[in-house]
Amino acid sequence: MKKTRKTIDWEIQKKSYEIIDVLKKELKTKSTIKELAKKSGLTEETLYRIFSYQGNPKISTLFSIAQILGVSFKLDLDFTPSKT
Repeated sequence: MKKTRKTIDWEIQKKSYEIIDVLKKELKTKSTIKELAKKSGLTEETLYRIFSYQGNPKISTLFSIAQILGVSFKLDLDFTPSKT
């Protein structure tokens, strides 16, 4: 079954929420928003938006936050290239 752009976008967004859930749990036990802001170079406001699902972070931003918090994960999305 060929996936539409809308379906792919939703799958990426859903994975982002799952990653954010894990990062929020780790943040509670390992750091604070203030410390994470200093280490990541992101503002506290940006981090609050990300962790409240109001931001639209790039996957690379989530990977960076995960690295700081000592979390590793693999993003596995099944894409079938379209033939043009």
